[in-house]
Formats: sequence, C-alpha cells, structure tokens
Amino acid sequence: MQLQTGDILFVDTEGIVASSIDWFQGNDLNHVGIIIVANGKTWVFEAIDSGNAYTDFEDYKKRLASDEDLNLYIGRTKENIWDTISLDDIECFAKPLTDGFYNYLNLTVWQMVKYTTLKIFGKALWIGKTEEEIIKSKSYICGQLVMRFFNHFFGWYPNWGDGAPVDLFTDNRIEVTKFN
Repeated sequence: MQLQTGDILFVDTEGIVASSIDWFQGNDLNHVGIIIVANGKTWVFEAIDSGNAYTDFEDYKKRLASDEDLNLYIGRTKENIWDTISLDDIECFAKPLTDGFYNYLNLTVWQMVKYTTLKIFGKALWIGKTEEEIIKSKSYICGQLVMRFFNHFFGWYPNWGDGAPVDLFTDNRIEVTKFN
C-alpha cells in the first residue's frame, strides 16, 4: 500500500502503558499518527513523549521492530478529501504544533475516567481540558492531535479534545486495513 498524506497510522504495541490503553478503550490500538508525504519522504506526525513531532516512517518502523506483537494499520478516508489540501497548508498548520508537549495527565487520568464511565454508565464523562485549553497549552495525546487535523481542515471531530485512537478507528468515514 502506497501511503498518502492524510492517512492515519494506527499502532498496536505491547507493554504496560499500551496494554492499559487497550483495556480502557476496549480495543488493541494504542497509538495513532497522521501520515504526511513531503520532500520525497513519508513522515508520521504524532504526539509522543518528547512532544509533537515528525518521525521518518522508515525510522518509525525500525524503532518498533523489536516489538514482536507489533501490528500497524492504515486508515484512509473513504472519500479522497486530502487531495483538496495543499502540502503548504498542512505544514503551516503542523509547524506550530511541534512546540507542544505530551499530555500525560490526559492519558493517565482523563482518558481513564472517560472510558471507565462509558463502560459503567454507558455514557462517557469528560473532565479534561477543553479544545481551547489544549490549543493554548499545546499539550496533546495522539488521538487529539490527529483528530485536530481532521477538524481543522474538514470540520470533523468538533470535540477532538477528548479524542483517542479508538474514536478514529471506529469512524465509518475511515477505511482501515492492515499494513504489511
């Protein structure tokens, strides 16, 4: 599969944090990034522990190669909407986000409350930051960052601030396939 700008990289890894995310969200996908093809290279733009960053896709695969249980999936919108957005516009939007940092409080508390209340009461309770507060603080987790891209360019996910990988994975506007 040829990766395209706007594709979503879904990651299923192992480890204590990954397994916790899997359990709370109710699926095996614990990380996402958005693919950006530029200057002859394929990049993953993602929220990682060092902040929001571009990672060369080949380096990304090497970094995860030691995980024997690694599974990668690609989500692509069913309609070819990313062709309408210029690479300059994407880079202008992404560049200021690289000043951001990873929001561990969101991951370790707010997302757990969201998915625990969803499991217990059938309705998710969000006690985390609003979208405006996230933008001001520049603190993201992976699902929020990717969903913010889609909201910015297409108006999808107006409540991207409480977003997680499972929200993207279960969206019927996105077709997901295993990446080999």
